[in-house]
Amino acid sequence: MYVLPKEISSSMKFTKSLYLFDIVFVGSVLIISWALSSLVYTPLIVPYYLFMFTISIILTSKSSINPEKRKFQSIYYALIRNKKAYARE
Repeated sequence: MYVLPKEISSSMKFTKSLYLFDIVFVGSVLIISWALSSLVYTPLIVPYYLFMFTISIILTSKSSINPEKRKFQSIYYALIRNKKAYARE
């Protein structure tokens, strides 16, 4: 009898809930935010960075609708779904 693995691919974990992808995603959002900060009104730079950091943390957290996916993936699937297709609930 063969034992089949339930999970073929796994993400690299640092702690119980912190993955390498999370760090890379938040870091890339902050780098893009820094690159675009010249377009932001000067007194709002610090709130802008705090907002972008908070949004990146929220988007990388697990989705309550689909626990296997992250929130940004759920939003992406909702935007690209076929709106003319009928789905019975």
